[in-house]
Amino acid sequence: MHKFTKTCHIRTVIFLVCFVFSYNFVLSYVSAQSLGFSLSKSIVDIELLPGTSFNGNIQVVNNSKDAALPISMLLDHFDQKDEAGDIDFVNVTPELNALSWFQFKQGKELVLNPGETKNLVFTIEPPKTALPGSYYVIMRFSPLFGEGFFIGESARQVPQIGVLFFIKIADLGLDVPREKYGARLMGLALQDRNNKVKTLGEALLPIANAGILETALQKIELRILNTGRYYFIASGQVIIKNWLGGTVYKIELPKKYLLPDRVRKLELDAPAIQAEFSGFFDRFRHTLYATLYNNTFFGPYTAEINLDIPEQKPLTAAISFWVVPWKFWMPFLIIMVAVIWLLVKLRHRLRLAFFTLIGR
Repeated sequence: MHKFTKTCHIRTVIFLVCFVFSYNFVLSYVSAQSLGFSLSKSIVDIELLPGTSFNGNIQVVNNSKDAALPISMLLDHFDQKDEAGDIDFVNVTPELNALSWFQFKQGKELVLNPGETKNLVFTIEPPKTALPGSYYVIMRFSPLFGEGFFIGESARQVPQIGVLFFIKIADLGLDVPREKYGARLMGLALQDRNNKVKTLGEALLPIANAGILETALQKIELRILNTGRYYFIASGQVIIKNWLGGTVYKIELPKKYLLPDRVRKLELDAPAIQAEFSGFFDRFRHTLYATLYNNTFFGPYTAEINLDIPEQKPLTAAISFWVVPWKFWMPFLIIMVAVIWLLVKLRHRLRLAFFTLIGR
């Protein structure tokens, strides 16, 4: 539902699991690690009605045992920048400004003694006029260092840690033509263990044939468009079946946020042979076994995709493909054919030599 008006020039890449930003500041006397700090949360996901409130807190921990640490906090809107899930800081129109919903009981700055933990207590209270939809806010924490911590004009780095807030404002049962939740498969790619990729566009989905892979499947890449009004977390699985309908293995979809009107790329790795190596021969034996194993897949297979959608039927697709490891087995087949040809060609001589050898 939201249309962001302007993307800020700051192009800091932040991931949805851990958020450590680097600006041009570096500590001189004490390293950033020894003055490090941590948070009790990286994501807050809530749903509110207009005019209601949410009370929460985040624990901020000074990991240093030697130095006190003053910390400041800033709020920004963010939005998904690309299909990989990186984000941008953005500006929004006044009616979509969720930063004003945040209230802090003890302000936005903390001073932590060595090893101390403090709670940043906050309240989120959207007004009664808040528009239904999805809102995204990042709470950015950074230490406050005086000039005494820096040497001259050298490069400076200050660590930042962020908490992402995903906020849903419910629609109060209003008659809205657009579904709350929905998704569409925009594309798919299969990659074998020779890094050869077969790509399928939306026009060929949800039922398609991806052609021939040269080795066992290594990775599946899905491009999912959220067509609903609200974000949701991807869940479900991809089931690989052989030509008899038996399940070869299952791959769980990664738990990634799918934002409305955004395409998100989900990468799924096929199971690999795991082993611990204690020496060169163990590594060599494992490599040999893995190579043989990956080239024993042969014949037709099907990848059945199931994406769970809240309050809707799952999104499904079926992709058929063949695995024909001809590059690996071709030299062996050539050698085998050559040996058989020689045996047939020289069969009379070999028979005479054999009988001569046994004295007949």
